[in-house]
Amino acid sequence: LEQGQQRLADLITPSRIQLIDSMDDWRQGIMLAAAPLLDEGLITGHYVTAMLDCVEQYGPYIFINPEVALAHAKPNGHVHRLSASMLLLREGVVFPEGKIAQVIIVLGLVDDEQHLGALKDVIDFFGDSQNTEQLLNSVNEVVAYSLLASMPISE
Repeated sequence: LEQGQQRLADLITPSRIQLIDSMDDWRQGIMLAAAPLLDEGLITGHYVTAMLDCVEQYGPYIFINPEVALAHAKPNGHVHRLSASMLLLREGVVFPEGKIAQVIIVLGLVDDEQHLGALKDVIDFFGDSQNTEQLLNSVNEVVAYSLLASMPISE
């Protein structure tokens, strides 16, 4: 990783992970996933709206694999610090085009580069479906976080 790029485990803390059974509406899913970052003042409501608008406009392009949606919006001045949070849904939530997310990750972007290390971690980690399964089977948020934190560092 290049200097200045942060790892996913640096951006997500146990308090930024939520584990629930299911949810009816994907919009609420993204809003709930973003809530810890909003509460901490790391992102604004405008950024959340922009993430929702992106899905409304472009469809579920935010899926990085069949179970994982990576919600984000273009850097727009409404993110105060590069940050990430995660919502784990044991039974998932339906997005447009019938896609079902069991993991919604919110990535608060401040620019076009700082997040690349975290993005690589997301792709590497969720590229292995066993990792997704283990996360969803976590007893609680701390256990889920420890799975992310123990991810090997790839060059």
